[in-house]
Amino acid sequence: MSSIPSLPPSYSTEELPDYRTSLSLERSPVYTELSLTSTRTSSTSASSDGQPKLIPSGHLSFSSKRLTLDLGPRIWAPSLPVYGRNGLVEGQVEIKNFKHVDRVELTLSGIVLSYMVSNGNPTLRSKKVVLCEKSTIWSAKTDACSSDNRSGNTFPFIFALPDHVQGSSDHVFTPLPPSASIQTKASSAHVFYLLRVDMYRNGFHFHDSVQTEILYLPRTVSHYERPYIPLPGSEKPRRICDAEWRTAEVPRKSIYGSPGDLPGLGNVNVNLSLPHKLHYPSGCAIPFAVTLSGEGLSCANIPQLTAGLKLKLIKTSTTIVKGIISKQETVVSTGKICRIDEDERHWRDSKPGDRSRQVVIRGCLETGTKGKDQSWGVRGHAGVSYQVRVTLAPSAEGSHRDGDAVWKHSEGVVITSHEFEGRAAMGTPALSLAASSRNSMSIALLNGDI
Repeated sequence: MSSIPSLPPSYSTEELPDYRTSLSLERSPVYTELSLTSTRTSSTSASSDGQPKLIPSGHLSFSSKRLTLDLGPRIWAPSLPVYGRNGLVEGQVEIKNFKHVDRVELTLSGIVLSYMVSNGNPTLRSKKVVLCEKSTIWSAKTDACSSDNRSGNTFPFIFALPDHVQGSSDHVFTPLPPSASIQTKASSAHVFYLLRVDMYRNGFHFHDSVQTEILYLPRTVSHYERPYIPLPGSEKPRRICDAEWRTAEVPRKSIYGSPGDLPGLGNVNVNLSLPHKLHYPSGCAIPFAVTLSGEGLSCANIPQLTAGLKLKLIKTSTTIVKGIISKQETVVSTGKICRIDEDERHWRDSKPGDRSRQVVIRGCLETGTKGKDQSWGVRGHAGVSYQVRVTLAPSAEGSHRDGDAVWKHSEGVVITSHEFEGRAAMGTPALSLAASSRNSMSIALLNGDI
C-alpha cells in the first residue's frame, strides 16, 4: 500500500516575516554597510546658476512595510530633508499595523565618523556621537490601539536642533558641526545626521524600521568690520591702528645661513596686519598690510623684498583616528598687492640719528565663494580650519632663493558662511555648502551599526 506524502503546513503572508528586511536588521556581520535609502515623492530643482532654490511643492515621505515617516512639505531643493540653525525636525509617524507591536521609538542622531583608508578600504575607525535625541511615540504598556489591532494611526513629533554638541565638558561648548565630508590621502571623515523610526515586536517577530539622512546646514555669520582703505591714488593711507587692525610679528627664519647676497637684512622687521577680530565671511576680500621696518632697508633691497612676498589663504582639513592625525592643505586664494608706500610720517616721528625706514605693502585676499566655505570642528575627530600664511623670501637679481632669508608666519582666521544680515536670516540653511548636493549616502561602519 503506497503511502501518501505529507505536505508542509501552509502559512498566510501575514504570519511570515519579511526576510528581505529582517535578516539585514537582526543579523549584522562584523563589517556592515548602512545604506541610507528612502522613498521620496518629490522632485529636485535648481536655479540657472546651479545654486539650490526654494521648492514650493513636493512631499517628503519614507516608508517601510509597517511604518511611514512623513516630514511634511518639501521646502528646499536638495534631495534630502534640510534644516538650518535651531531648526525644528517635525512630522508624523504612521503605524500601519499594531499586531504584535511592543513599542515604537523615534531617534535623531548625529555622528562624526572618521577612519583610515588603505587601498581604498576603511580600516581603523573612530566615532563621535554629537547628537542623540530619543522619544517613544507609542507603547503597548501605556497606549491603547483599536480592538482589531489593524487600523492605522499617526503620531506627531518634533525635535529642536541644539546649538552645541551634546556632552561638552570643561566649560568648552563645541558648535554642532554641519553635514560635511573630508577626504585626505590616508583618511576620510563624515558628519551625518539620521532620523530613524524603530518598531519593536513581541515574540519571534522581526522588528521594522525606516530611516532617512537629514542635512544640517547652519549659517555661520561674522560681524565683519571693514577697515578704512583709501582709493588708489586718491590720498595717502592712514597709519595702521589697533582699533581696526590685528598686527602680528612675522619671525625671521634663516635656513641655509646668512644672506650674503643681501646684506643688512638682519636688521629688518616684518609685521602682518589683518582686519580686527579675524572673523571673515566667505566671498569677501580681506585687506592686508605687511610692514617692513628697520635700518637694513635700502633702495636696493626694498624691491627685492617686495618681490619675494607671498600671502595665501590656506584651508586645512584634519581627521584624527585613534590619535593618528591626517591633514590636507588647499590654497583658497593668493593675495594681490595693490600698492606699496613708504611711510613718510615714520621719518617725521623718528628720533635724531635714527636711520630706519618703513615700507607698507597693501593688498587683498579673497575668501572663496560666498556661502560655500566655513570653519568647523569637533575636537579629537575632524574639522576644517583656515589660516593666512605669509612668506617673505627676498630674491637677488630676480632669482628667488628661499634659503637666503625667510620670514614666515601663519595667522589662524575663522571663515563663516555668511556675513551678518539680520536675525531673520539666521535660520535659513546654508544651501551652497558642499553637503547640499549629497544624496542618500552609504557609509561603511566597522564592528556593527551606529
